[in-house]
Amino acid sequence: MKQPNTHILKLNIGDQIISFEEYAAIPTREERVTRRQAFIKILTDHNRELDRLEQQIITDTRAQFKAELDSIPRTVPGPTRRHKPRPNPVWAAAARRQDETIQRLVNEIKPLERSLRWPYEFDDVFNKWEEAVQTPVEELKARLGRHDWYFGYSDDYGVFMAGQRAHDTIRALVSQLGPEAQLMYNRACPWLNEDGTQKQDAA
Repeated sequence: MKQPNTHILKLNIGDQIISFEEYAAIPTREERVTRRQAFIKILTDHNRELDRLEQQIITDTRAQFKAELDSIPRTVPGPTRRHKPRPNPVWAAAARRQDETIQRLVNEIKPLERSLRWPYEFDDVFNKWEEAVQTPVEELKARLGRHDWYFGYSDDYGVFMAGQRAHDTIRALVSQLGPEAQLMYNRACPWLNEDGTQKQDAA
């Protein structure tokens, strides 16, 4: 088994932990995908709960300050009738206290947020773990499933070269694995029959 192309060998969300060794011990790709999806769902739910908590803090704090702010006029009369009303410094000070209280309370949950990763970051780690543990047959199956078979028709040179490199890797795996792999290739290729002959409508 190869070492993954990442220094991250353990992921955790609270008391939920998964290590690379544990992931590598899962026998099939399907089971690894299930474990991965379950772990990312925990993260997504956790992030959603933090967002809900932050919004609840803001709502509750504003509700607590509402009575005080409503009881204070926002403006006070000018020094004479010809002057426009001026902002009330008492109301401004109360509004400032509200904002400072909200910020302080929200900051208390920021360390929780910083201790987590976004789902796409977890996905990146899991992808690198998967590359290290998958068998050549699993790798071929995954590559066939995501391959752009029509890369040769692209006007974008970068897309064409990426597709060519991906196809070269697939062909190398097929050569390494033999007849069963060739059958997998034939079934995945849009213009080949199962026996490797070209489909009539692709001629």
